[in-house]
Amino acid sequence: MKHFIKTNWYKLITATAMLIFACAIFVFAITNNVVKAGIPKTTSDPSPSNVWMVVKGNAVYEITWDKYASVYKCKLACRD
Repeated sequence: MKHFIKTNWYKLITATAMLIFACAIFVFAITNNVVKAGIPKTTSDPSPSNVWMVVKGNAVYEITWDKYASVYKCKLACRD
């Protein structure tokens, strides 16, 4: 047994590393984490709108999406 380990230690190390890597890939594949899968999370947002801030030139605009009215609203937030 000592002779086998002495002559084939690199094969044992490589096989162990491959086994650990395969187990890690398996665990990654079976986890139910929607962020890792690229599927956006659905959250219960208490606010009925989404807000983005857009900079154009020296002005900052606030763009709001109202999901109930299906309308974009844009207003000037500040100007330099």
